[in-house]
Amino acid sequence: MINIVGDVRHGMRRLRRSPGFTTTALLTLALGIGATTAIFTLAYQIILKAMPVQHPEQLYKVGKESECCIGGGDQGHWSIFSYDIYRTMRERVGSMADMTAMQAGAAKVSAHRQGDTDAQPLDIRHVAGNYFEVLGVTPYAGRMLTAEDDREGAPIVAVISYAIWKSKFHGDPGIVGDTVIMTGHPVTIVGITQKDFLGERNMSDPPGVWIPLAQEPIFNPTRKLYKAPNGQWLRIMLRIPEKKNVPIVESAVRSGLTAWLMSNPDVRSGHTLAEIARESTELAPAADGVNELRDSYETSLLMLQLTAAFVL
Repeated sequence: MINIVGDVRHGMRRLRRSPGFTTTALLTLALGIGATTAIFTLAYQIILKAMPVQHPEQLYKVGKESECCIGGGDQGHWSIFSYDIYRTMRERVGSMADMTAMQAGAAKVSAHRQGDTDAQPLDIRHVAGNYFEVLGVTPYAGRMLTAEDDREGAPIVAVISYAIWKSKFHGDPGIVGDTVIMTGHPVTIVGITQKDFLGERNMSDPPGVWIPLAQEPIFNPTRKLYKAPNGQWLRIMLRIPEKKNVPIVESAVRSGLTAWLMSNPDVRSGHTLAEIARESTELAPAADGVNELRDSYETSLLMLQLTAAFVL
């Protein structure tokens, strides 16, 4: 211990005698540590961080690719689906796993609270009524969507994110239960998500308003994707509590896709049954959701991390 104290004192005396070297060394260390910390924090947020939901390790997505936003016809390796395919897959999976669906893209609406005149743009997404239940999201205020909300003819309701509540509605607690006019349609805000939940999509500016799938034709009357068997516009996610059941559920998902393709001649037009049988999909871990930022920037971030570590 005496030797260590002596070495420290000797080192401090040498540093005081060379202020230029000392300043350069300290700045170099500060820059190296700061850069490494900043880049690691960014990499963690984009590559490593799991969604703020219950047991994210139990979540899987159907298809590895982050397809967007509307498709049609064969995909070869499927990752975006019609509501009709989602319903067929859900029937095949049954009680083996909880399955939900969400719009791959988003829609922009003009919104204002009832009684106000000033409108503001909002990005909305349509999700299945069990979306929040399957993901394991609890409300900050009010309630989440339910299966009862997700049926044709039901009153139009929405859940908003904490970020949208703060930025667009000024944190007014009276928004829960209030009516917001979205592109001419009255929508009741029934709940606000927890502060850190921004949806299953890791993207720079995620939509923060969720409306049931069954209401999609009201906001998209020209295409009505909800009613279009061949309109592929949904991503699908599942919660599988037991990891050993993943291959069984994956097989059921594939058989559901094949069964739907076989029963829809418009899709298999020009293709033999053998070619249709080769159309497939798979389950991929989705603890971090549908991570579009990771897909786009993972390689660049890893290179930055290595560069910063080398500098340090």
